[in-house]
Amino acid sequence: MIWNYHNNNNDQFSKAAFDVAEDLWEVTADDLTARDRRQMVVKMRTILIKILIEQDLGYRWAARQFKRDHATIIHAIKLHDQFAFDPEYSQNYKAASAKFRQICKEKDLRK
Repeated sequence: MIWNYHNNNNDQFSKAAFDVAEDLWEVTADDLTARDRRQMVVKMRTILIKILIEQDLGYRWAARQFKRDHATIIHAIKLHDQFAFDPEYSQNYKAASAKFRQICKEKDLRK
């Protein structure tokens, strides 16, 4: 088997995640990939990173999507666990996750 490191299907997953951000929070991909440390942007980015990592796409791949390194992605997953106790964060995570699944189903995206 030949490994396809740059799988176009994986890029569709990141597009779906950024579509979620635009639909739910009216935030663009540029806003999420910028070096912005405002708490709300960090939480949005963390939610999308968690959703993509749940697809088993890999830390390095996710890091490239957000213009970060893999250590930042690992840190975001730890942040997700801390933020999970916040009811507003949990509500946003559930909504984003449901919207992501819906978009993936509509586009027939599978890992």
